[in-house]
Amino acid sequence: MELTALEITYIAGGFSILGVFVGSLTTHFLSKDISRRNDFNQAARDFISAFQNELAMLRFESSTTYDVIKPARIKHAAAYYTFRRYLKGSELENFISAWRIYYVSTPPCKSEKETDQKYNDERTAIIERIEALFKFAKFK
Repeated sequence: MELTALEITYIAGGFSILGVFVGSLTTHFLSKDISRRNDFNQAARDFISAFQNELAMLRFESSTTYDVIKPARIKHAAAYYTFRRYLKGSELENFISAWRIYYVSTPPCKSEKETDQKYNDERTAIIERIEALFKFAKFK
């Protein structure tokens, strides 16, 4: 059976329309994925930057841990609540656990009688807790 020129044109046109439809769907879903990834990366940048000043102060200044962390706790909590919207499932659960370890467990206390070792251990522990939170904010 031979196809006429008109039938060949209809078949070619059908494949063209199908190709456009598949290409449009692919572009739509890829652009949504890229947009979601960009949103996550921006939220991760914002989350990390909310802690950068205090992290630098903990590492390089001699201020007490209390004087560094206490004024920033509200800023850190706001960053936490904003960033957690971008996590799902077990990643969100693990992030909440890491947050609780940082924020809820043993709040920094101001003590004039701290030994140097206790002071350094407390500082190191808080730095490690902040860095544990940063593991969830790796760019995608």
